[in-house]
Amino acid sequence: MAAMVGIAVDHPVGAALALLGWWAVVPITASAVAGYLPRPVAWLAEALVALSPPLLAHDVAGAGATPGRAVAALAGMALWAVPLGALALWLHGRRSLTRRRTSQAW
Repeated sequence: MAAMVGIAVDHPVGAALALLGWWAVVPITASAVAGYLPRPVAWLAEALVALSPPLLAHDVAGAGATPGRAVAALAGMALWAVPLGALALWLHGRRSLTRRRTSQAW
């Protein structure tokens, strides 16, 4: 997933910051804010925390991980990876096409 973020952002520092935000800042912020939100909306923040990549990775390889939880966590990671991979491929292809057009113009 880190490679997909790097391809989508196309800058090493931006990729590192995006990955840090995605793996740490978003789950921690959503967890902190969930207690202050109205109950019908709080489930969204709680779902974001439960489906965050760090917690899914813990369910795959963490202490007490069972085969059922590991399969469910891998499916959750696939839900993140497929759209992110599609976005990364689309952006990479678009940038490559733009670079080719620019180099041909010279």
